Amino acid sequence: MKIILHKNDISTIKSDVLIGPVDGNICAFGGCAAAISLRKALPCETPQERMGLFEEIEDEILCHKPIPFGNAAIIDVDEYGLPWNNLLIISALPHHVNGQIFGLDKCESILAKAIKNGIELALREGSNSVATTLIGDSYRMPPEFSIRAMLSGFKEHQDKPMNINWCFLDDDKMRIANQGCETFGFNHKII
Repeated sequence: MKIILHKNDISTIKSDVLIGPVDGNICAFGGCAAAISLRKALPCETPQERMGLFEEIEDEILCHKPIPFGNAAIIDVDEYGLPWNNLLIISALPHHVNGQIFGLDKCESILAKAIKNGIELALREGSNSVATTLIGDSYRMPPEFSIRAMLSGFKEHQDKPMNINWCFLDDDKMRIANQGCETFGFNHKII
């Protein structure tokens, strides 16, 4: 495995797979960074056409509901002209509902497991490159915890032939990820 840290919007990064995190109980994709980038990358002439295609993809995601926390599903999006052939939906973003509260440790554990299982699924499907943003740092976990969780999930497949294109828009978060890659012993570089 090689991790390539990009200081770039993920919508411009060509990979076999884009990782899209969801709460597997509801499989709503709309607000995460990956969803925003996917919407932006749709090659459409009008906002209405873009919204229509995005809704088609969202409907395909909903067909996989529910996805148990820590698990994944893969969706073929090749027909949409995106920089990725597949969308890897990982159930990594739990919401506090029905009396369930997810603490920091539990959120970190769920994300690490979802990354591990998602990469495993992508490898089984023949993928050799994955594009991802930093997942779970908006309100579930501080960036350091999200980065550690993702690196823990990647670590399970460190000996596999996979390139991880990890995109950041924030210099500090990218610096923390770079330090984490060094700590975990990953082959990595910054672009």
